[in-house]
Amino acid sequence: MRRSANKPLFVDLSDQVMLLARVSALRGPICIEALMECPLNQSPEQLAMTAGQLSGVAKGQLIPATCGIYPQEVLIRRAALDNPAKAKDPAYLPEFVEQQFKVDVRQYAITVMNAAQGTEFKIEKAISKELLFCGAPRRELQATQDQLLSYGLYPERLELGTVATVGGLVHYAGWKGIKSPTLVLQITESQAQVLIFQGESLDVARPIPHGFASMYPLVQEQLGLKDVESARKLFSSNTFDFTEMGPTLLKKLMKELQASTGFYEVQTGQTIGQIFLSGLPDNLGWIAQSISRALCVDVLKPDYTEWLPALGIELGEGVDVSKLGSRWFGLFALMGNYNLPPSVADAKGQ
Repeated sequence: MRRSANKPLFVDLSDQVMLLARVSALRGPICIEALMECPLNQSPEQLAMTAGQLSGVAKGQLIPATCGIYPQEVLIRRAALDNPAKAKDPAYLPEFVEQQFKVDVRQYAITVMNAAQGTEFKIEKAISKELLFCGAPRRELQATQDQLLSYGLYPERLELGTVATVGGLVHYAGWKGIKSPTLVLQITESQAQVLIFQGESLDVARPIPHGFASMYPLVQEQLGLKDVESARKLFSSNTFDFTEMGPTLLKKLMKELQASTGFYEVQTGQTIGQIFLSGLPDNLGWIAQSISRALCVDVLKPDYTEWLPALGIELGEGVDVSKLGSRWFGLFALMGNYNLPPSVADAKGQ
């Protein structure tokens, strides 16, 4: 049975690592008291013990947490309705999703948002033409909840980490005065998500069928390794610099990426100003460098120290975020209060 924990946690759970933040509260003014990174090559019991020690709960108690997750079969797609008035028919959008994205809506939990502002789409109004469909298979969501429970965490709220990250980036770009479009790329084992936003509008959201797994056979071939599993382990380690091999390993991904950005720039007349690699481990920083060179754009490197106060987030004594990389952005984006008065939200942005 769930009991009240001493300190709640914000959690960002990806394929390989779990990022944890012990906070003063899950809502309202938030103070980050401690940060921790936990590789997932441990038993659930070990992870539960670590989380419990961070939170301060007694053994066997569950820790209230807000969790960002990354389902393998996530649905994050943008689409335009030919006739928005049709969306007032409750049967229209489910049929639209099945036809457009080839998913069984009975098996998915899906929410619909307005692509222009990220606000909730209300069927009774049905005036927005540009929509964003976000969701995941119910079985994956249930499996992830069970996984979190095995780690001693009680997920009071589950969010798609990719969506939270984009929301945070939209706020960061506005706060920083970035006007040009931003390309967000999130690579997982099986695929990559391409998202392009400008201002408060998410203009592109599509998957690319090339993830880390498609690179392992190339690593094996290039380095003469005995099998793909050896290549995967080397790829994930900190012992080899893949910078020189980058163009080869990223060739298929870059072809799709250049097609997406090229089409966007032709359609809008806008040029991509910067890229952000979401959730990328520090040892894979060469990927951002390779893509940056290929597209001739800068890599967006968030200034957490200045930005977090604009989200209503205070840093506790001894908490240093100045050297944290992009993989931590999703965790902080989960915490943000995006409805602060301008006098607070705009502070130090320029």
